[in-house]
Amino acid sequence: MNWKHLLLCCTIAISICGAQILGNALLLLLCLGAFLFLIIWSCIHECEVQTFLFYLPWSMLLRLSPNSVSFFTLALLTAGIIGIIRHGFALKSYFIGAASILLVTTLLSKLLHRYSLEYGFLTFMAMLILYPMLNIGNGKYRFYHLTIYFSLGIILAALTAQQFASFPNIARYIRVDSYLSITRRCGYYNDPNFYTAHITAAIAGCFILMLDRATPNNRYFLAILLGLLVYCGFLSGSKSFLIISLLLVVIWVLEVLSMQGRLSTKLALLLGLAVFIGYVLFSSVFQDKIDVILTRLSYSSNVADLTTHRTEVWQMYADEILSHEELLILGQGFTNVKVNGRGSHNTVIQLIYQFGVVGGTVLLAWLKGLYNDLTCGWQVSSDRYLRVFLVIVGAILPWLAIDILFFDELFLITTYVGFAIRDCALGPMMDGKGKRRDHAKANP
Repeated sequence: MNWKHLLLCCTIAISICGAQILGNALLLLLCLGAFLFLIIWSCIHECEVQTFLFYLPWSMLLRLSPNSVSFFTLALLTAGIIGIIRHGFALKSYFIGAASILLVTTLLSKLLHRYSLEYGFLTFMAMLILYPMLNIGNGKYRFYHLTIYFSLGIILAALTAQQFASFPNIARYIRVDSYLSITRRCGYYNDPNFYTAHITAAIAGCFILMLDRATPNNRYFLAILLGLLVYCGFLSGSKSFLIISLLLVVIWVLEVLSMQGRLSTKLALLLGLAVFIGYVLFSSVFQDKIDVILTRLSYSSNVADLTTHRTEVWQMYADEILSHEELLILGQGFTNVKVNGRGSHNTVIQLIYQFGVVGGTVLLAWLKGLYNDLTCGWQVSSDRYLRVFLVIVGAILPWLAIDILFFDELFLITTYVGFAIRDCALGPMMDGKGKRRDHAKANP
């Protein structure tokens, strides 16, 4: 773990936050420039993925104004260009082919609907070509390091946003819902569920790492991160956060009971979990936050209320897609056009709505190619399927209630999931520092 690099990430993030609060454009530009230089340095030293994961919860602040270009997206594109240079200006043909097919289908759809080309569309297409050029398959990345960076980025963003949300220049970027006795926070985002989707992914990663870390110190550190992540999650007042967190606990307990190892280790893990749950339930630190979620649940008299009427929106989008053949086949062509002015709040529905069956299949093939690059052909043994399911619940399930297609999370969360599954495959051959114990046996 490069603690100096991690400290530098924290320092630049806090500096950007301070510059946003002061509203000093020159200072903010200097801080954003420092962020870009850090990304370039990280690319050169092959640690760009954990740097991006750290800054992902800060991405809304990485811009000169709420409606300006995101420096986070610019940094991703820059990293891709550096990757092209690193590979001797050779692109990966598989991803070029997939992007080309998707470009043709989306342009055809735009032509049929008479939609113009937009910045977001051009950026997305560029990302399909450039993102796979990041140095993600070099074997040097450790899921332990990625999870630490991701978790600390989330925690630092959530806790600072809690303190700075009242500043006018910060309030431009985020939204804090306050009604009756309920206050819902969402870090530096304007959607609590979007914010908690990061947190549940990080929690799933910590849970997986708790099972295979060889040294007690690593487990203690991960336990502290878990506690802080849960606290940050409860700040959102999100019903989905509570439901997904409970699912993660159940799956993790089943995995602990079924995994091989000493009985004393299993008992220690389960006892630690029981103590923490007891603290959450009875501590004054969490009590008011639990009350917020329980209050929101009490308003849910039916499925529509429980999903905050998302089921009605899903039905509306389904009717729209199924009633127009060209929409079902080709989609809208990646536009901001919405049905009755409302977003779909569902990644699967949005995939079909934007790209149709044809383009959606191509994009899934692109994601599968990225996954293959990440996992390097490693296969997860059957006794570790529960861990993969843990990742799916924590990192993928939340996106069934929100939309990921228009955001950088589509690429980075997919990357995080790929490394998590690779860690599940390599787990028994990893030591406490995240290094392989037996290289000869590790080759697939």
